Amino acid sequence: MASKFSKFMNLTSISSLNSLIKCNPTSLFHGSSLFRSPSELGVMQSMTSLLSAARMSACMSTASKSSKPTSQGQSRSGRVRSAPLRSKFAKHFKGRMGGISHQGNQISFGNYALQALDHSWITSRQLEAGRKVLIQNARRNGKIWVRIFPYKPVTLRPTETRMGRGKGACAFWVAVVKPGRIIYEMGGVTEQMAREAITIASSKMPVRTKFIRLG
Repeated sequence: MASKFSKFMNLTSISSLNSLIKCNPTSLFHGSSLFRSPSELGVMQSMTSLLSAARMSACMSTASKSSKPTSQGQSRSGRVRSAPLRSKFAKHFKGRMGGISHQGNQISFGNYALQALDHSWITSRQLEAGRKVLIQNARRNGKIWVRIFPYKPVTLRPTETRMGRGKGACAFWVAVVKPGRIIYEMGGVTEQMAREAITIASSKMPVRTKFIRLG
């Protein structure tokens, strides 16, 4: 009996407990081959609540381990992240914005989009403001895609400071936009609704934009 009891209590894995309990603790003693006599069954029936609690804790631990993290560009609440989770370098050079966009210049997900016409830096606050406008005007059936992400840190130095002593601290993050780059995409709405929403969102952008549609 002691060996059977220890063998039974060592079944802590999800597969073993599921195969024995099968969502009904009372069927454990009738369907298992470990306990045959009524005396053994009576002793083990007192352990039903303990075994159910063990199975519940095992299920919860497995569910917590199998949960997937959120994507890098989007938080749990759906907002655009103000900064990347990790960056190879803490500070970047200012860089140049020449030429046109050769990637991300076509509609890939939705039916309507907002396309940039000039070079500019778009901050994370401006991206979030435009996204909120699109959500408010997209109604219930609409879907929105944000095609750019603020990956570049911009540093600022305090006013009235002397020259030297290194680069300033990171103040905000921006996305580098070139002519032809798609900023937002929409789908699941009519053209009139998409045009109105994207027109309002374009007023939040620091760059000239235009409304385009697929096809």
